[in-house]
Amino acid sequence: MITAILNVFITIYQRLALWGEALVSLGYLLFGGARALAAGGVGDFFLKAGTQRRAFALLRGLWPNLSISRVVMKCYDNTGTAVVTRRADVVDVLNRNADFEVVYGTRMRQLTEGDNFFLGMQPGWDYTRDTSAMRLAARMTDVADIVQPRATALADRIVADSGGTIDIVPALTLEVPWDMTDTYFGCGGTREHMQQWTTTLFWYLFQDLGADAEKGAIALGQAAELRDYLDAHIAARKASPTDAPDILNRCLALQSSDTPGMSDLGIRNNLLGLLSVRSRRFPRPAAL
Repeated sequence: MITAILNVFITIYQRLALWGEALVSLGYLLFGGARALAAGGVGDFFLKAGTQRRAFALLRGLWPNLSISRVVMKCYDNTGTAVVTRRADVVDVLNRNADFEVVYGTRMRQLTEGDNFFLGMQPGWDYTRDTSAMRLAARMTDVADIVQPRATALADRIVADSGGTIDIVPALTLEVPWDMTDTYFGCGGTREHMQQWTTTLFWYLFQDLGADAEKGAIALGQAAELRDYLDAHIAARKASPTDAPDILNRCLALQSSDTPGMSDLGIRNNLLGLLSVRSRRFPRPAAL
């Protein structure tokens, strides 16, 4: 009985807190938006992360599940747009695979010029085959054993050698992921090309919300370059094996044991997908 009464007060408090945060956010958006409008920078104001957080706080309190018929995300087939703002509802959406399908498959197939990458797959045999195989190649323990120590050491060295001044994007946030591409993924390539390819493909999958035709053509052209490079790189590695503990060598070891999904084409597509979607803080490429 006491628990039930306590839950009532907790629920009331949580609801009031949501409404209070929403009202504060509304004031911030109105006041800040008016100032930005007067200064001619309303677009920049609403692109700021802090402004967007306020907008979501407003929606959580007053309109937690916003649905409109307008197509906002033109990069994937859809008939409207829904914005889900509360955690419980977001988790519900993520768990209902049959109702809310993964959207990335169409563009992922364009990047590979054929097969899908598991990020764009619905749960099923292909998804299970590819994720199971890649979990053997990219092991959970690699983060603590390989990736984090090397990335930390490299970042520390770059900062220590900077002399107190650093151009952080080319010197650090581009350099460390590039090193992982070379040493952990085993993909090699020139630094400039790999940074350009992977940044552009990431943009095409996740940031090209308006489906820009001209820039999309650039991305597909660079995807073709990356495919050709990876095909040649895999063939060269098979012709001249190494003992490096990288993902490519692990994939080739799985191929030698007839693991499903580990053909040369499967390895190439998985590497292309991993390189395209791995977390990054890269700037938009100059070509875009």
